[in-house]
Amino acid sequence: RGLIAEKAKEATGRELTIAGNLELKLSLQPTISVAGVTFANAAWGSRPAMVKLERLEAEVELLPLITGDIQVNRVILVGLDALLETDAKGRGNWEFQAAPEPKAAAPSEGAATIPVVKKVRIERVRVTYRDGKAGEKIVAVVDSLDLGADSLSSPLKLRLAGSYNGAAYQAAGEVGALSALAAGEPFPVDLTAEALGATVAVKGSIARPQAGK
Repeated sequence: RGLIAEKAKEATGRELTIAGNLELKLSLQPTISVAGVTFANAAWGSRPAMVKLERLEAEVELLPLITGDIQVNRVILVGLDALLETDAKGRGNWEFQAAPEPKAAAPSEGAATIPVVKKVRIERVRVTYRDGKAGEKIVAVVDSLDLGADSLSSPLKLRLAGSYNGAAYQAAGEVGALSALAAGEPFPVDLTAEALGATVAVKGSIARPQAGK
């Protein structure tokens, strides 16, 4: 925990605190979890913490790592409270103290490995944006988000519920595979959303997703 906090401060100039446990359970599906994480806000910020996290957990497959494949069985994130804000001059609290220039990395060969994440579960996420110049505030809440796909070539299913400035919304459906998106192939979309008393259904495909067309 101390090493992670030290590296975070070197990179950002701010304190990162892990008050809870940092655990690693060894098996053929090792699990790592962390609890009670706090990341400090800018000195001029409206509250001490920029980010507070209750718990983050991830389970991976061990044997595929030997061949360089990253297969994540599940990721669980619970209780994230993030504040993004600007001061009266428009300076954002996400602007960190300049860190030393990193050493140039050796050139890599081949394409980068894309992790396979089979299931993602997110609960109780709150992101607040406060405009210090205009005095306006936006609050986006995700009560629950479930994402799942069997592989990079499988469709991604999702279910989402939350609120935006107090107005409830929910959405569910299926989109294309991440491998198709990375390759720039037509990306299918089949989603239904409910918000502000209206229901919107979208079904079709994005012909050129990388170009946004």
